[in-house]
Amino acid sequence: MKVKAYAAKSAGAKLEPIEFEMDAPELNEIIIKVTHCGICHTDIHYIDNDWEETEYPFIPGHEVVGIVDEVGSDVSDFQKEDVVGLGWQIGNCRECAACTKGLENCCVNMEDGYSTCVGRPGGFAEYIKVPTDYVFHLPKDIDSASIAPMMCGGITTYNPFKLYEVKPGMKVGVVGIGGLGHFAIKFAKGMGCEVYAFSSSPEKEEETKKIGADYFVTDISDENLTRKLYFIISTVPADIDWNRYIEILSPGGTLAVVGVANNISIEAGPLIMEEKRIGGGSIGSRERIKEMLTFVNEKNINTEYELFPIDNVNGAIEKIKSGKIRYRAVLDLSTI
Repeated sequence: MKVKAYAAKSAGAKLEPIEFEMDAPELNEIIIKVTHCGICHTDIHYIDNDWEETEYPFIPGHEVVGIVDEVGSDVSDFQKEDVVGLGWQIGNCRECAACTKGLENCCVNMEDGYSTCVGRPGGFAEYIKVPTDYVFHLPKDIDSASIAPMMCGGITTYNPFKLYEVKPGMKVGVVGIGGLGHFAIKFAKGMGCEVYAFSSSPEKEEETKKIGADYFVTDISDENLTRKLYFIISTVPADIDWNRYIEILSPGGTLAVVGVANNISIEAGPLIMEEKRIGGGSIGSRERIKEMLTFVNEKNINTEYELFPIDNVNGAIEKIKSGKIRYRAVLDLSTI
């Protein structure tokens, strides 16, 4: 069948309407009619060919929510009209060291066709066809626009909280109050933590506290912060004063990095003497994504998002690039 979509035809180009042919689903595949798709910074990196691996025309989109339209003959756990979600990953090799440990989100062969919109049409389209391994059932009455950004941006911030065993009552810091940072604040608050938001934008204080932060910090040199927080998650795609944030950690604490920083330079002394650590976090495993979806439903956690019709996708991307989006951009595919 013919499928309408929006694609970049060259590096950095505006997205344009296109059509492509979609075959019937293979044995273990389903076709999803996309209702909403979040716009992630990774989509923009691929549009602009920042990592020099994009193939054009490129149809972005990997924060997908939609309705099952067609199922392959071997599919038994999905049927037509199911509401489903889909994130960055659609498969794994099942053989590498990560996959055999249940860390399939860290599959070392991820580049070999296991990404939703790399080497295949993504979610900025009327329909998307994918294997069922990484498709997740959602309640029929879900706010699809709210859930869509959680399928990548949400799980990227939720996963480190679990990796580093954050518990209720802990003092938690969130560096950067953007798309990822606002998720981190909401998750920390939902877990019963005391939340410190670190930002270089004083004008964000009121809205940050409405989202759930208990404290808003613009001056990290404040000595009262030293050794105060058990867990800090950095969501900013920039270099920060890493050593000062290590000082702010309590003994045994963790600094988790999910924003793509260019360089991390840390003095070894506090890591050794106070058993502090620095780690990362990526999208979660399938079980972790299911856990997050249950958590946000139980805690009534929603995405703060701006909704754009698909024909204004370029306007949405420009607003993200300018840093003016609050806090995630979501495309409405109903008008395609």
